[in-house]
Amino acid sequence: MIMKLGGHWTRNIIASADGSRLYMAVDSESNIAENGLESKKGRACIYKLDLVTEKHREFADGLRNPVGMAWEPPNGSL
Repeated sequence: MIMKLGGHWTRNIIASADGSRLYMAVDSESNIAENGLESKKGRACIYKLDLVTEKHREFADGLRNPVGMAWEPPNGSL
């Protein structure tokens, strides 16, 4: 996971219903292309971390400031 200094600092973490995964939101580094596109890697997304395997991946991207994650009660989607 790439964590860089600067930009927006809001972070949100939510656990899956069974506790086997964590989802972590990471805000954008700046406004669009303000510091070049390379600075955007690993930002403006939600990571999915498997607590059993300790592997992670981007679950969703293109989210400038993903704040306030919650589970949808009827279907359980994030």
